[in-house]
Amino acid sequence: MMHKLLFMLTALVLSITASAIEVENVAGTLRDRVEDTSVSSLTVTGEMDARDFKFIADSLRQLTQIDLSGVNVVAYYNALHPVFTTLNDYAAQSIPAMAFFDMQALNRVVLPASLKSIGMAAFAACGQLQSIELPASVDTIGAFAFSASGLTSVEVPASVLYVGEGAFAQCKSLEQATVSAAVIDKDAFKADDALATVTLGATVTSLGAGVFNGCYALTAIDLPEQSALATLGDEAFIRSGLTTMNFNGATQLNKVGEWAFAQSSLTQLSVPACVNEVGQGAFFCAPSLTALSLPEGLTEVPAYMLAGTQGLALDSLGEGVTTIGDYAFYNNSQATSFYLPSTVTYLGTKAMAGMTGLQKITSMATDVPLLGDSVWAGVNQPLVKLGTASNEVADLYAEADQWKEFYILHDYLLGDVNEDGSIDVNDVTTLINYILGKNPPVFNPIAANVNGDEGINVNDVTAIINLILSGETPHIQGTKAVIVRPVTTDHLSIEPFSVKPGECVTVQAKLADTQRYMAMQFEMDLPEGLTLVEGAMRAGERARSHAIVSRMNERDNTATVIIYSPDNRLIDNAGETLFTFELQADYRLAGNAAIETRNTLLVNADNNVYQGSDAVTAVGNTTGVDDITAATDRVYAHAGVLVIESGDNGVAQLVATNGVYTELTVAGGRNEYDVASGIYIVRLNGKSYKVIVK
Repeated sequence: MMHKLLFMLTALVLSITASAIEVENVAGTLRDRVEDTSVSSLTVTGEMDARDFKFIADSLRQLTQIDLSGVNVVAYYNALHPVFTTLNDYAAQSIPAMAFFDMQALNRVVLPASLKSIGMAAFAACGQLQSIELPASVDTIGAFAFSASGLTSVEVPASVLYVGEGAFAQCKSLEQATVSAAVIDKDAFKADDALATVTLGATVTSLGAGVFNGCYALTAIDLPEQSALATLGDEAFIRSGLTTMNFNGATQLNKVGEWAFAQSSLTQLSVPACVNEVGQGAFFCAPSLTALSLPEGLTEVPAYMLAGTQGLALDSLGEGVTTIGDYAFYNNSQATSFYLPSTVTYLGTKAMAGMTGLQKITSMATDVPLLGDSVWAGVNQPLVKLGTASNEVADLYAEADQWKEFYILHDYLLGDVNEDGSIDVNDVTTLINYILGKNPPVFNPIAANVNGDEGINVNDVTAIINLILSGETPHIQGTKAVIVRPVTTDHLSIEPFSVKPGECVTVQAKLADTQRYMAMQFEMDLPEGLTLVEGAMRAGERARSHAIVSRMNERDNTATVIIYSPDNRLIDNAGETLFTFELQADYRLAGNAAIETRNTLLVNADNNVYQGSDAVTAVGNTTGVDDITAATDRVYAHAGVLVIESGDNGVAQLVATNGVYTELTVAGGRNEYDVASGIYIVRLNGKSYKVIVK
């Protein structure tokens, strides 16, 4: 029994001795000095070189602690026999690359006091290593040095000049970092999911690309009052949880990189005045961003800078901005107003597309800025007021493509008697009420004197009607806004009819009304192959006391029609037909033709104007063509994209000239497809179309 107890005590002592040992080493001999490779704790003094670190990496896999505080790391070179991977040259005072890579048991490391650098991936994948103290002598931390390690916090001293690519990336438990290194390379803390607090030292000059990419828990970055930060790299905070960043101390910052805050949780930011360059997509799709201040010296709003940032109410750009890039404010739907400085010369493709909340744009550019394609796609431009520097400049905008679609503010519209921002039949009835002495509540005598004589009389009524029919909008002093009219289901309808090419037909028009009206105005779109016979429009039973005037725009085959009473009588409620007109058909009339009445304005007994509903009437072509539901598919190119318009859902086949075949999913309506420039054959619903996309 005594012998057995002595044996167990001896084994225990040997076990303790084996698990924690101290070695005074001569460079390159550690392999000979550690006999038991199951050692868990190792203290080394003396000298070490790359060969000793290689022995630890290969043989001491159960090591949990290592103390190198008393070690002097010396240089090693062997041209014929690399030590780690293909490396054969190792500097003094440096932990070699991959020295402790994937040592899963290692949880405590004390580094040499004289250490200068930590090599690439030196402690990468050390999952149990929760903390490490970096000596004040360290000046370089290599790429991926601590990536995927178990660090929970880290402090990088001011002596460090460079933190390499991905040095602390994928550290899933890293919650806090204090970094004073001058240069922090790309992806240094990428995808550190737990990282919540970062303090940057005064000596930091550069944050590299993707430095905090995907740090979802990171909400704030602390900068000192006096920061040397000059460059914020591309994607620096992309997909991070960053909500705010105080740049007040960053007086040397000159660049914010591309996509720097894209898809982040940023709520507000003031970019310092010293910044002269902001990269494309810098704030792309940051859904919580509601306040942003841009530097006054910025000359270009880059492409995609605020695309998809829907909550932002940015209403002005600084004087000096010349260019607004493609998709710069795309889908910024909450902005209600926008200011363009006098220096703006170009707005890129779809720069403001999807800004559906816009109510007013003020442009101080006296030369109309050039535009890319579809700059305001999706914006209801006729309801958006556009203010300019002067009436003369406003006239230039009114003639420019894409600009002329806005409600361009001049001072007054001559003929806008009721001051509602447009000239229409309501101005006719208001003027008649004034002439009849009924004192309408809103009446502008200057705008009412359309013909410029000394009085306001029936001649001005005729002049307003001529303005409506001609589409002319002359201007005089004073600014007024557009009023959105109440909508009614009441509408003008055309009775269905059939006609042969070469024939004339008399057509009836009826008014579907829920209340009595005294005047109306509408546009009637005629299909190709149908022509309105001049002078053949006559009042019916319901409009026997009313005058009917019309004018045909032959360019687009649209007739503008006004029905009014010289003494503002109500349209009769007896009878059915409002008026009749004659149409002439020719060979161009298609089997699926239709007449559309639209832009209907109805003025009731109280002189209030309503927007009536549009209506469509099919035209029967009795030429023997039975199928009046012929395909309405269209395939064409527009603004560099392939467009397919289809009546039904389906699939189209796209074949390029090089024989490449692609299937396209087609939804009912308009479909757009981004394809490379070239010639294509599109097969849709049994028909082939040749399309050239430029």
